[in-house]
Amino acid sequence: MKKFVKVCTTVLAMILAMSLMGCTIKNTHKENDFIEGDTNENAPIQLTVATHLDSQEQSLMNSWIRAYKDVNKDVGIRISQTLIGMDDLDTMKVAKTLPDIVWTTGDAHQLYSEKGFFRDLSDKNMFEGTDEFFGGMYESLVRTTHYNNFENGKWFVPRDYNRLTIIYNKTLFELMGIDLPQDGWTWEQFMDTCQKLQSDPNKSGYKCAKAISWGNWAPIHLTMMKNFGARYVDEEGYFALDDEKGEAVYDWSKNFEKTYSTPDLDGTSFTSWNPTRKKAGTGMFLKQYAGLGSCVRAADANQWEVDAVSFPQYTAADNGKGYVGAGCSGYAITTACTDETKIKAAWEFLKFCMSREGYDAVASVGILCPALQSMADEGEWTNYSQGERKINYKAFVDKHTEDIDVNYAGVVAETAKQKVIVDAALKFWTNMGDQGFSTAVAAFKESYESQVKKRL
Repeated sequence: MKKFVKVCTTVLAMILAMSLMGCTIKNTHKENDFIEGDTNENAPIQLTVATHLDSQEQSLMNSWIRAYKDVNKDVGIRISQTLIGMDDLDTMKVAKTLPDIVWTTGDAHQLYSEKGFFRDLSDKNMFEGTDEFFGGMYESLVRTTHYNNFENGKWFVPRDYNRLTIIYNKTLFELMGIDLPQDGWTWEQFMDTCQKLQSDPNKSGYKCAKAISWGNWAPIHLTMMKNFGARYVDEEGYFALDDEKGEAVYDWSKNFEKTYSTPDLDGTSFTSWNPTRKKAGTGMFLKQYAGLGSCVRAADANQWEVDAVSFPQYTAADNGKGYVGAGCSGYAITTACTDETKIKAAWEFLKFCMSREGYDAVASVGILCPALQSMADEGEWTNYSQGERKINYKAFVDKHTEDIDVNYAGVVAETAKQKVIVDAALKFWTNMGDQGFSTAVAAFKESYESQVKKRL
Protein backbone atom coordinates (compact mmCIF):
# COMPACT_ATOMS: atom_id res chain seq x y z
CA MET A 1 0.00 0.00 0.00
CA LYS A 2 2.89 2.41 0.71
CA LYS A 3 4.19 1.75 -2.80
CA PHE A 4 0.72 2.42 -4.23
CA VAL A 5 0.39 5.73 -2.40
CA LYS A 6 3.88 6.74 -3.52
CA VAL A 7 3.03 5.96 -7.14
CA CYS A 8 -0.24 7.87 -6.85
CA THR A 9 1.58 10.84 -5.33
CA THR A 10 3.93 10.85 -8.32
CA VAL A 11 0.98 10.64 -10.67
CA LEU A 12 -0.69 13.50 -8.80
CA ALA A 13 2.41 15.64 -9.21
CA MET A 14 2.27 14.98 -12.95
CA ILE A 15 -1.39 15.95 -12.97
CA LEU A 16 -0.62 19.28 -11.33
CA ALA A 17 1.98 20.01 -14.00
CA MET A 18 -0.34 19.29 -16.93
CA SER A 19 -0.93 22.03 -19.44
CA LEU A 20 -4.16 22.39 -21.38
CA MET A 21 -2.51 21.53 -24.69
CA GLY A 22 -2.51 18.57 -27.02
CA CYS A 23 -6.16 17.82 -27.89
CA THR A 24 -8.40 19.16 -30.60
CA ILE A 25 -10.95 20.42 -28.08
CA LYS A 26 -9.84 21.29 -24.60
CA ASN A 27 -11.24 23.01 -21.55
CA THR A 28 -10.70 26.54 -22.84
CA HIS A 29 -13.76 28.37 -21.53
CA LYS A 30 -13.06 29.65 -18.05
CA GLU A 31 -15.68 30.55 -15.45
CA ASN A 32 -15.48 34.32 -15.91
CA ASP A 33 -14.82 34.37 -19.65
CA PHE A 34 -17.57 35.92 -21.72
CA ILE A 35 -17.78 35.41 -25.47
CA GLU A 36 -19.13 38.46 -27.24
CA GLY A 37 -21.55 38.06 -30.11
CA ASP A 38 -20.98 39.46 -33.59
CA THR A 39 -24.43 40.83 -34.30
CA ASN A 40 -23.88 41.60 -38.00
CA GLU A 41 -26.01 44.68 -37.51
CA ASN A 42 -25.99 45.72 -41.18
CA ALA A 43 -27.54 42.47 -42.42
CA PRO A 44 -30.98 42.83 -44.07
CA ILE A 45 -32.61 40.26 -41.75
CA GLN A 46 -32.37 40.85 -37.99
CA LEU A 47 -33.32 38.25 -35.34
CA THR A 48 -33.52 38.59 -31.56
CA VAL A 49 -32.90 35.85 -29.02
CA ALA A 50 -33.60 35.36 -25.30
CA THR A 51 -31.21 33.04 -23.47
CA HIS A 52 -31.07 31.95 -19.87
CA LEU A 53 -29.53 34.60 -17.60
CA ASP A 54 -26.44 32.44 -17.00
CA SER A 55 -23.34 33.99 -18.63
CA GLN A 56 -22.20 30.61 -19.94
CA GLU A 57 -25.52 30.25 -21.77
CA GLN A 58 -25.03 33.67 -23.32
CA SER A 59 -21.50 32.76 -24.35
CA LEU A 60 -22.82 29.60 -25.97
CA MET A 61 -25.40 31.50 -28.01
CA ASN A 62 -22.86 34.15 -28.96
CA SER A 63 -20.53 31.41 -30.20
CA TRP A 64 -23.30 30.16 -32.48
CA ILE A 65 -24.08 33.69 -33.64
CA ARG A 66 -20.45 34.29 -34.59
CA ALA A 67 -20.19 30.95 -36.40
CA TYR A 68 -23.44 31.50 -38.29
CA LYS A 69 -22.27 34.85 -39.61
CA ASP A 70 -19.50 33.01 -41.45
CA VAL A 71 -22.01 30.96 -43.46
CA ASN A 72 -24.84 33.48 -43.77
CA LYS A 73 -24.00 37.16 -44.17
CA ASP A 74 -27.66 38.16 -44.69
CA VAL A 75 -28.77 37.46 -41.12
CA GLY A 76 -27.88 39.44 -38.01
CA ILE A 77 -28.66 37.94 -34.60
CA ARG A 78 -28.38 39.45 -31.13
CA ILE A 79 -29.31 38.51 -27.57
CA SER A 80 -32.01 41.01 -26.64
CA GLN A 81 -33.37 39.44 -23.43
CA THR A 82 -32.35 37.00 -20.70
CA LEU A 83 -34.61 34.72 -18.66
CA ILE A 84 -34.47 33.86 -14.99
CA GLY A 85 -37.54 31.64 -15.31
CA MET A 86 -40.19 30.84 -17.89
CA ASP A 87 -42.66 33.26 -16.34
CA ASP A 88 -40.44 36.08 -17.65
CA LEU A 89 -42.05 35.33 -21.01
CA ASP A 90 -45.38 36.66 -19.70
CA THR A 91 -43.75 39.99 -18.87
CA MET A 92 -42.10 40.17 -22.28
CA LYS A 93 -45.34 39.44 -24.10
CA VAL A 94 -47.21 42.18 -22.23
CA ALA A 95 -44.37 44.62 -22.92
CA LYS A 96 -44.27 43.45 -26.56
CA THR A 97 -40.57 42.61 -26.25
CA LEU A 98 -40.87 38.85 -26.81
CA PRO A 99 -37.90 37.92 -29.04
CA ASP A 100 -38.00 35.80 -32.20
CA ILE A 101 -36.22 32.88 -30.49
CA VAL A 102 -36.28 31.95 -26.79
CA TRP A 103 -34.50 29.43 -24.60
CA THR A 104 -36.65 26.82 -22.89
CA THR A 105 -36.40 23.39 -21.27
CA GLY A 106 -38.11 20.10 -21.98
CA ASP A 107 -39.92 20.14 -18.64
CA ALA A 108 -40.92 23.82 -18.52
CA HIS A 109 -42.23 24.81 -21.95
CA GLN A 110 -45.63 23.08 -21.79
CA LEU A 111 -47.83 25.88 -20.51
CA TYR A 112 -46.33 28.40 -22.92
CA SER A 113 -46.52 26.04 -25.87
CA GLU A 114 -50.22 25.43 -25.27
CA LYS A 115 -50.93 29.13 -24.63
CA GLY A 116 -49.63 30.02 -28.09
CA PHE A 117 -46.26 31.58 -27.26
CA PHE A 118 -44.35 29.24 -29.59
CA ARG A 119 -44.71 28.03 -33.16
CA ASP A 120 -45.33 24.37 -33.89
CA LEU A 121 -42.17 23.28 -35.67
CA SER A 122 -43.83 20.13 -37.00
CA ASP A 123 -45.66 22.28 -39.57
CA LYS A 124 -44.14 21.03 -42.83
CA ASN A 125 -45.45 23.94 -44.84
CA MET A 126 -43.73 26.52 -42.67
CA PHE A 127 -40.65 24.59 -41.51
CA GLU A 128 -38.98 22.82 -44.39
CA GLY A 129 -37.28 19.51 -43.60
CA THR A 130 -38.82 19.24 -40.14
CA ASP A 131 -39.40 15.46 -40.30
CA GLU A 132 -35.82 14.73 -41.32
CA PHE A 133 -34.40 17.18 -38.80
CA PHE A 134 -36.27 15.87 -35.76
CA GLY A 135 -35.95 12.30 -37.06
CA GLY A 136 -32.21 12.47 -36.47
CA MET A 137 -32.60 13.27 -32.77
CA TYR A 138 -32.92 10.93 -29.80
CA GLU A 139 -36.54 9.89 -29.41
CA SER A 140 -36.52 10.64 -25.67
CA LEU A 141 -35.76 14.28 -26.53
CA VAL A 142 -38.37 14.56 -29.27
CA ARG A 143 -41.02 13.35 -26.80
CA THR A 144 -40.24 16.30 -24.54
CA THR A 145 -41.14 18.74 -27.34
CA HIS A 146 -44.86 17.86 -26.90
CA TYR A 147 -46.81 19.74 -24.25
CA ASN A 148 -48.64 16.62 -23.10
CA ASN A 149 -48.86 12.93 -23.94
CA PHE A 150 -51.88 13.44 -26.17
CA GLU A 151 -50.58 15.75 -28.91
CA ASN A 152 -47.70 15.53 -31.38
CA GLY A 153 -46.61 19.12 -31.91
CA LYS A 154 -42.93 19.98 -31.75
CA TRP A 155 -42.73 23.25 -29.87
CA PHE A 156 -38.98 23.75 -29.56
CA VAL A 157 -35.69 22.43 -30.91
CA PRO A 158 -33.78 20.25 -28.42
CA ARG A 159 -30.18 21.40 -28.32
CA ASP A 160 -28.57 18.76 -26.09
CA TYR A 161 -28.80 15.16 -24.90
CA ASN A 162 -28.70 15.33 -21.11
CA ARG A 163 -28.61 11.77 -19.88
CA LEU A 164 -28.02 11.24 -16.17
CA THR A 165 -24.39 10.22 -15.80
CA ILE A 166 -21.92 9.92 -12.95
CA ILE A 167 -18.97 12.30 -12.89
CA TYR A 168 -16.28 11.10 -10.49
CA ASN A 169 -13.05 12.23 -8.86
CA LYS A 170 -10.45 10.11 -10.67
CA THR A 171 -7.59 11.34 -8.51
CA LEU A 172 -9.37 10.43 -5.28
CA PHE A 173 -10.26 6.96 -6.59
CA GLU A 174 -6.61 6.34 -7.43
CA LEU A 175 -5.34 7.64 -4.11
CA MET A 176 -7.80 5.38 -2.28
CA GLY A 177 -6.94 2.35 -4.42
CA ILE A 178 -10.53 1.92 -5.63
CA ASP A 179 -11.05 0.44 -9.09
CA LEU A 180 -12.13 3.06 -11.61
CA PRO A 181 -15.76 2.44 -12.63
CA GLN A 182 -16.39 1.27 -16.18
CA ASP A 183 -19.33 1.96 -18.48
CA GLY A 184 -21.95 -0.76 -18.13
CA TRP A 185 -21.18 -1.37 -14.47
CA THR A 186 -23.86 -3.07 -12.41
CA TRP A 187 -25.90 -1.69 -9.56
CA GLU A 188 -24.06 -4.03 -7.18
CA GLN A 189 -20.71 -2.59 -8.32
CA PHE A 190 -22.05 0.92 -7.86
CA MET A 191 -23.21 0.21 -4.31
CA ASP A 192 -19.90 -1.49 -3.51
CA THR A 193 -18.06 1.60 -4.73
CA CYS A 194 -20.24 3.82 -2.54
CA GLN A 195 -19.35 1.71 0.47
CA LYS A 196 -15.63 1.79 -0.28
CA LEU A 197 -15.53 5.56 -0.72
CA GLN A 198 -16.93 5.97 2.79
CA SER A 199 -14.99 3.21 4.54
CA ASP A 200 -11.44 3.44 3.04
CA PRO A 201 -10.92 -0.36 2.94
CA ASN A 202 -7.34 0.01 1.61
CA LYS A 203 -6.30 2.21 4.54
CA SER A 204 -5.19 5.01 2.26
CA GLY A 205 -6.06 7.69 4.79
CA TYR A 206 -8.52 9.30 2.38
CA LYS A 207 -12.25 9.09 2.96
CA CYS A 208 -15.55 10.58 1.76
CA ALA A 209 -18.19 11.92 4.10
CA LYS A 210 -20.78 10.63 1.61
CA ALA A 211 -20.17 8.67 -1.56
CA ILE A 212 -22.16 10.76 -4.03
CA SER A 213 -23.84 14.11 -4.57
CA TRP A 214 -27.25 12.83 -5.66
CA GLY A 215 -29.57 15.82 -5.48
CA ASN A 216 -33.29 16.34 -4.85
CA TRP A 217 -34.12 16.53 -8.54
CA ALA A 218 -37.07 15.33 -10.61
CA PRO A 219 -35.04 13.36 -13.25
CA ILE A 220 -33.30 11.39 -10.48
CA HIS A 221 -36.56 10.55 -8.72
CA LEU A 222 -38.21 9.60 -12.01
CA THR A 223 -35.29 7.35 -12.96
CA MET A 224 -35.44 5.37 -9.73
CA MET A 225 -39.23 5.17 -9.84
CA LYS A 226 -39.05 3.66 -13.32
CA ASN A 227 -36.40 1.20 -12.18
CA PHE A 228 -38.66 0.09 -9.33
CA GLY A 229 -41.74 -0.02 -11.56
CA ALA A 230 -43.47 2.84 -9.72
CA ARG A 231 -45.29 5.80 -11.27
CA TYR A 232 -47.03 8.94 -10.10
CA VAL A 233 -50.11 8.66 -12.31
CA ASP A 234 -51.48 5.88 -14.53
CA GLU A 235 -52.44 6.15 -18.21
CA GLU A 236 -55.95 7.33 -17.32
CA GLY A 237 -54.70 10.13 -15.10
CA TYR A 238 -55.44 8.53 -11.72
CA PHE A 239 -52.97 8.71 -8.83
CA ALA A 240 -50.89 5.52 -8.75
CA LEU A 241 -47.93 5.98 -6.39
CA ASP A 242 -49.75 4.53 -3.36
CA ASP A 243 -48.81 0.88 -3.99
CA GLU A 244 -46.04 -1.51 -2.98
CA LYS A 245 -43.76 -0.34 -5.80
CA GLY A 246 -44.14 3.27 -4.72
CA GLU A 247 -43.35 2.31 -1.14
CA ALA A 248 -40.31 0.27 -2.26
CA VAL A 249 -38.69 3.15 -4.19
CA TYR A 250 -39.51 5.60 -1.39
CA ASP A 251 -37.92 3.39 1.27
CA TRP A 252 -34.88 2.71 -0.93
CA SER A 253 -34.40 6.43 -1.67
CA LYS A 254 -34.77 7.35 1.99
CA ASN A 255 -32.18 4.78 3.05
CA PHE A 256 -29.78 5.68 0.22
CA GLU A 257 -29.89 9.37 1.08
CA LYS A 258 -29.34 8.66 4.74
CA THR A 259 -26.43 6.30 4.11
CA TYR A 260 -24.58 7.21 0.93
CA SER A 261 -25.73 10.46 -0.67
CA THR A 262 -26.09 14.14 -0.03
CA PRO A 263 -28.86 16.22 -1.64
CA ASP A 264 -26.24 18.49 -3.14
CA LEU A 265 -27.74 19.51 -6.49
CA ASP A 266 -24.96 21.93 -7.46
CA GLY A 267 -22.23 19.46 -6.50
CA THR A 268 -20.31 21.72 -4.12
CA SER A 269 -19.46 18.74 -1.90
CA PHE A 270 -17.90 17.13 -4.96
CA THR A 271 -16.11 20.03 -6.64
CA SER A 272 -14.62 21.79 -3.61
CA TRP A 273 -12.11 19.05 -2.67
CA ASN A 274 -8.37 19.46 -3.14
CA PRO A 275 -5.65 16.77 -2.78
CA THR A 276 -4.21 18.28 0.41
CA ARG A 277 -7.36 17.26 2.30
CA LYS A 278 -7.71 13.67 3.47
CA LYS A 279 -11.48 13.95 3.79
CA ALA A 280 -13.63 14.71 0.78
CA GLY A 281 -17.28 15.70 0.71
CA THR A 282 -18.22 13.22 -2.04
CA GLY A 283 -16.28 11.22 -4.60
CA MET A 284 -19.04 11.08 -7.24
CA PHE A 285 -21.62 13.47 -8.65
CA LEU A 286 -24.81 12.45 -10.46
CA LYS A 287 -25.12 14.99 -13.22
CA GLN A 288 -25.33 15.28 -17.01
CA TYR A 289 -23.10 16.58 -19.77
CA ALA A 290 -24.35 20.15 -19.28
CA GLY A 291 -22.54 20.15 -15.91
CA LEU A 292 -19.28 18.65 -17.15
CA GLY A 293 -17.55 21.92 -18.04
CA SER A 294 -18.06 23.43 -14.59
CA CYS A 295 -16.79 20.22 -12.94
CA VAL A 296 -13.64 20.23 -15.08
CA ARG A 297 -12.98 23.90 -14.33
CA ALA A 298 -13.39 23.25 -10.58
CA ALA A 299 -11.07 20.23 -10.78
CA ASP A 300 -8.49 22.31 -12.67
CA ALA A 301 -8.68 25.04 -10.04
CA ASN A 302 -8.25 22.51 -7.21
CA GLN A 303 -5.65 20.43 -9.08
CA TRP A 304 -7.26 17.05 -9.51
CA GLU A 305 -8.63 14.93 -12.35
CA VAL A 306 -12.27 14.34 -13.18
CA ASP A 307 -13.84 11.68 -15.40
CA ALA A 308 -17.26 10.20 -16.16
CA VAL A 309 -18.97 6.81 -16.16
CA SER A 310 -22.42 5.72 -17.27
CA PHE A 311 -25.37 5.44 -14.91
CA PRO A 312 -25.22 1.91 -13.45
CA GLN A 313 -27.49 -0.87 -14.69
CA TYR A 314 -30.42 -1.63 -12.42
CA THR A 315 -30.93 -5.17 -13.69
CA ALA A 316 -33.92 -5.79 -11.40
CA ALA A 317 -35.95 -3.41 -13.60
CA ASP A 318 -38.57 -4.89 -15.90
CA ASN A 319 -36.33 -4.49 -18.97
CA GLY A 320 -33.46 -6.38 -17.32
CA LYS A 321 -30.94 -3.56 -17.67
CA GLY A 322 -32.46 -0.51 -16.03
CA TYR A 323 -33.59 2.94 -17.05
CA VAL A 324 -32.13 6.42 -16.90
CA GLY A 325 -33.70 9.84 -17.42
CA ALA A 326 -32.69 11.88 -20.47
CA GLY A 327 -33.80 15.48 -20.88
CA CYS A 328 -32.81 18.61 -22.71
CA SER A 329 -33.09 22.32 -23.07
CA GLY A 330 -33.46 24.08 -26.38
CA TYR A 331 -34.87 26.98 -28.35
CA ALA A 332 -38.37 27.84 -29.55
CA ILE A 333 -39.46 30.21 -32.30
CA THR A 334 -42.07 32.54 -30.86
CA THR A 335 -45.34 33.70 -32.36
CA ALA A 336 -44.01 37.25 -31.97
CA CYS A 337 -41.89 36.36 -34.99
CA THR A 338 -44.54 37.00 -37.67
CA ASP A 339 -42.59 37.99 -40.77
CA GLU A 340 -42.27 34.94 -43.05
CA THR A 341 -38.71 35.82 -44.02
CA LYS A 342 -37.68 36.07 -40.36
CA ILE A 343 -39.47 32.82 -39.47
CA LYS A 344 -37.53 31.02 -42.18
CA ALA A 345 -34.28 32.66 -41.06
CA ALA A 346 -34.90 31.64 -37.41
CA TRP A 347 -35.56 28.04 -38.49
CA GLU A 348 -32.41 27.90 -40.61
CA PHE A 349 -30.36 29.34 -37.75
CA LEU A 350 -31.62 26.72 -35.27
CA LYS A 351 -31.00 23.93 -37.77
CA PHE A 352 -27.45 25.24 -38.12
CA CYS A 353 -26.93 25.31 -34.34
CA MET A 354 -28.05 21.71 -34.02
CA SER A 355 -25.98 20.47 -36.96
CA ARG A 356 -22.53 18.88 -37.04
CA GLU A 357 -20.99 22.26 -37.92
CA GLY A 358 -22.93 24.07 -35.21
CA TYR A 359 -22.05 21.58 -32.48
CA ASP A 360 -18.38 21.63 -33.47
CA ALA A 361 -18.38 25.43 -33.17
CA VAL A 362 -19.27 25.31 -29.45
CA ALA A 363 -17.60 22.06 -28.35
CA SER A 364 -14.86 23.75 -26.32
CA VAL A 365 -17.41 25.20 -23.87
CA GLY A 366 -18.07 21.65 -22.62
CA ILE A 367 -21.79 21.88 -21.92
CA LEU A 368 -23.44 20.29 -24.99
CA CYS A 369 -23.75 16.61 -25.78
CA PRO A 370 -25.34 16.73 -29.26
CA ALA A 371 -29.03 15.95 -29.66
CA LEU A 372 -28.24 14.21 -32.97
CA GLN A 373 -27.92 10.43 -32.72
CA SER A 374 -25.45 10.44 -35.61
CA MET A 375 -22.97 12.36 -33.44
CA ALA A 376 -22.90 9.87 -30.57
CA ASP A 377 -19.35 8.94 -31.57
CA GLU A 378 -18.49 11.82 -33.87
CA GLY A 379 -17.68 15.50 -33.73
CA GLU A 380 -15.40 17.74 -31.73
CA TRP A 381 -17.42 17.24 -28.56
CA THR A 382 -15.87 13.74 -28.30
CA ASN A 383 -12.43 15.36 -27.92
CA TYR A 384 -13.26 17.50 -24.90
CA SER A 385 -10.35 17.15 -22.51
CA GLN A 386 -8.87 18.06 -19.18
CA GLY A 387 -5.27 18.84 -19.92
CA GLU A 388 -4.04 16.23 -22.37
CA ARG A 389 -6.48 13.56 -21.19
CA LYS A 390 -9.79 13.15 -22.98
CA ILE A 391 -12.89 12.85 -20.83
CA ASN A 392 -14.81 9.60 -21.31
CA TYR A 393 -17.49 11.04 -23.59
CA LYS A 394 -19.02 7.56 -24.12
CA ALA A 395 -20.45 7.69 -20.60
CA PHE A 396 -22.94 10.34 -21.74
CA VAL A 397 -24.30 8.30 -24.66
CA ASP A 398 -23.98 4.83 -23.13
CA LYS A 399 -26.65 2.29 -24.10
CA HIS A 400 -26.28 -0.30 -21.34
CA THR A 401 -29.44 1.27 -19.89
CA GLU A 402 -32.62 2.51 -21.58
CA ASP A 403 -33.65 6.16 -21.90
CA ILE A 404 -36.82 7.58 -20.45
CA ASP A 405 -37.96 11.14 -21.12
CA VAL A 406 -38.34 13.31 -18.05
CA ASN A 407 -41.58 15.10 -18.94
CA TYR A 408 -43.57 13.01 -16.47
CA ALA A 409 -46.20 15.74 -16.03
CA GLY A 410 -47.33 15.21 -19.63
CA VAL A 411 -49.70 12.53 -18.38
CA VAL A 412 -51.88 15.43 -17.20
CA ALA A 413 -53.59 16.79 -20.31
CA GLU A 414 -54.23 20.30 -19.00
CA THR A 415 -50.89 22.08 -18.91
CA ALA A 416 -52.20 24.57 -16.33
CA LYS A 417 -52.61 21.64 -13.93
CA GLN A 418 -49.27 19.97 -14.68
CA LYS A 419 -47.64 22.20 -12.07
CA VAL A 420 -49.78 20.50 -9.41
CA ILE A 421 -48.03 17.18 -9.89
CA VAL A 422 -44.61 18.83 -10.27
CA ASP A 423 -44.95 20.78 -7.01
CA ALA A 424 -46.51 17.89 -5.08
CA ALA A 425 -43.79 15.49 -6.24
CA LEU A 426 -41.04 17.87 -5.16
CA LYS A 427 -42.62 18.28 -1.73
CA PHE A 428 -43.03 14.50 -1.43
CA TRP A 429 -39.32 13.86 -1.99
CA THR A 430 -38.11 16.92 -0.07
CA ASN A 431 -39.91 15.73 3.07
CA MET A 432 -38.67 12.16 2.64
CA GLY A 433 -36.32 12.27 5.61
CA ASP A 434 -39.03 13.46 7.99
CA GLN A 435 -41.99 11.25 7.06
CA GLY A 436 -42.91 7.63 6.58
CA PHE A 437 -44.32 6.52 3.23
CA SER A 438 -47.96 6.30 4.25
CA THR A 439 -48.02 9.88 5.58
CA ALA A 440 -46.07 11.33 2.65
CA VAL A 441 -48.04 9.54 -0.07
CA ALA A 442 -51.39 10.40 1.51
CA ALA A 443 -50.54 14.12 1.39
CA PHE A 444 -49.34 13.78 -2.22
CA LYS A 445 -52.52 11.94 -3.22
CA GLU A 446 -54.78 14.49 -1.54
CA SER A 447 -53.02 17.37 -3.25
CA TYR A 448 -53.26 15.72 -6.66
CA GLU A 449 -56.82 14.43 -6.43
CA SER A 450 -58.22 17.64 -5.01
CA GLN A 451 -56.89 19.64 -7.95
CA VAL A 452 -56.56 17.30 -10.92
CA LYS A 453 -58.44 13.99 -10.94
CA LYS A 454 -60.01 11.81 -8.27
CA ARG A 455 -60.90 8.17 -8.76
CA LEU A 456 -64.65 7.71 -8.43
